[in-house]
Amino acid sequence: MNPPPVCKAFVICERVLKDATTAQISAVNIVESLRLTSFPGQLPMVHCFLMMTEGIGDYIVDLQVHRVSDGQVVYDEHVGLIVFATRHQFRYLDVVANGLSIERPDRYDFVMLANGQEIQRQTLTIT
Repeated sequence: MNPPPVCKAFVICERVLKDATTAQISAVNIVESLRLTSFPGQLPMVHCFLMMTEGIGDYIVDLQVHRVSDGQVVYDEHVGLIVFATRHQFRYLDVVANGLSIERPDRYDFVMLANGQEIQRQTLTIT
């Protein structure tokens, strides 16, 4: 099995933009917490932006969301396949989490997996 890629950046934000001229990528409105008006509620659309390197070959990528207080997986999405042609190549991934149902206020870990191995996690506090 190939070693997992190294995650150089992982942010949760409102949107991700790629400049058509320069190909530079911007994560817009990075969020660490969100407030819902009632529970259970629905999380507004958020983007999970990742920058990875040092991968070898093909990786199946998944996003899971874990409720921190009890470790329960409340969201599990197969994102797709990423391929590293060389070990020093950078790969960028914009994963949209839309319509995530939130049962109660808590901290939630957004966990990115490559071939079933955790490569990074980011916590979002929802009140």
